[in-house]
Amino acid sequence: MTQLRLVEWNVAMALDKKAHLLSGLNPTVAILPETACPEKVRPALEAVGATSIEWVGSNPNKGLTAAAFGPWTLRVDDSYDPGYQWVMPLHLSGPSEVRLLAVWDFNHRGSGHDSAKRLGSCRASLEHYEEFLSGDTDLVVIAGDFNNSVYWDKPNSSVKFGDFMDQLESRGYFSAYHLHHGCERGAEPHATLWWMKDVEKTYHIDYAFVSRTDAVHAVKVGASREWLAYSDHAPLIVDLLLSATANCGGSFRETGGPAVVEGNTNRQRTAHDPAVAKVRERTVEHLDSLTDRRSSNPMSSSSLRDEILALLRRADCHYGAALRDEEEGLSVEEAAFKRDQVLTSPIVQLRRAVKMVADGEHSANKTQGGHEDGVLRALLHFQGQMSNELRQHIFARLANVQAQFGLKGTTDPLGCVTRGANARRR
Repeated sequence: MTQLRLVEWNVAMALDKKAHLLSGLNPTVAILPETACPEKVRPALEAVGATSIEWVGSNPNKGLTAAAFGPWTLRVDDSYDPGYQWVMPLHLSGPSEVRLLAVWDFNHRGSGHDSAKRLGSCRASLEHYEEFLSGDTDLVVIAGDFNNSVYWDKPNSSVKFGDFMDQLESRGYFSAYHLHHGCERGAEPHATLWWMKDVEKTYHIDYAFVSRTDAVHAVKVGASREWLAYSDHAPLIVDLLLSATANCGGSFRETGGPAVVEGNTNRQRTAHDPAVAKVRERTVEHLDSLTDRRSSNPMSSSSLRDEILALLRRADCHYGAALRDEEEGLSVEEAAFKRDQVLTSPIVQLRRAVKMVADGEHSANKTQGGHEDGVLRALLHFQGQMSNELRQHIFARLANVQAQFGLKGTTDPLGCVTRGANARRR
């Protein structure tokens, strides 16, 4: 097994005076937002064991640094586009091969491409970096200071961080912190930001998203009593274990320095732990490959079909009612009469939509797309009870059908506007 420790820490400038603190964290690779160019920080980083350093930025006093230690090296991928401000695609090579998208996201306050200023640099860059993220590797990591949280999401906002996290999960990237600590988004017990260095104003805005849930070994966050004197951000420390033909020379040891961290990594969690179960019910298991994630129809027809139908039978909406009526042997005309439906054509459309989704068929026009969207979101009422494979399939299909037919981009569970389809309408 290869042991890899990722440290992400917004150092709030003056890295040359703070680099010694990294030695207490023993990183394999460090992502360091808000840092000066290598000419100014290289001696300090090399003094604590950095063997490879990459940096992006337009201001030599403030940019994004990544540093590798020991037998590991970093290389910026040729696809790097500065229009996605402070998003750096990196190859981390050593005992294993890792593709790393290092992030310092300023969201709407940033500069560069219009899409980056509207969506945030990382979110906007995913399509551009798709080939990089999909290449042969042992692990993909998207990590950094995202300057965002679902805490700030507004119901009517067209750009929500929660939607971005859903998008990452649909692509197979999961927050290591939330997996390990079993907490809900926006309710993180460990802060990574002390706003204006005020310990009463805390937020969790630093993340590491990984393509393999089985690789996450431990996740820790620096304590304010140890780190607030140096930065308004706490370091995020992610320990990863990768199967490999060679072993990393280091280990997850602690050495001198302010390495006291919040989060008890010795606390054993099991599948019966409600917190873990709740998180893992709403995340998607690691996919066999990134290529499979881009498949237009990733559905395994037999297993997912049975699960889809089982969940829809319980759905309190027209799609669930249509399925139950058909399985009871009611004709279209009988079902229309039962529901006080004057026309039979809506019943036909509802039944067809259920069958298409269950069979993994794709919509051919906007009307079908609207129904496919409805069936998929009806299933999301049961996302805590469905398999990870089905949840990934639903989010992938929703993204595709909404984009293809210009539908509203939402992953909210379907709300039935007819006061519930299980009862006869008056």
